[in-house]
Amino acid sequence: MSIRNRCRHTPSCSRYTLITLKRFGFIKGWKLGLQRIYRCRPPNGGIDFPPHK
Repeated sequence: MSIRNRCRHTPSCSRYTLITLKRFGFIKGWKLGLQRIYRCRPPNGGIDFPPHK
């Protein structure tokens, strides 16, 4: 199995985006979600929870 077939972060990028959308609304939630996806490349990874309000 290649490393790209599994998520590098906890929670996953999709779960992270759903959490940020609920906490911050549409615009800021999507911005934070896209920033998270941008960080998803070697050597990044690990536990990365969304910020609190």
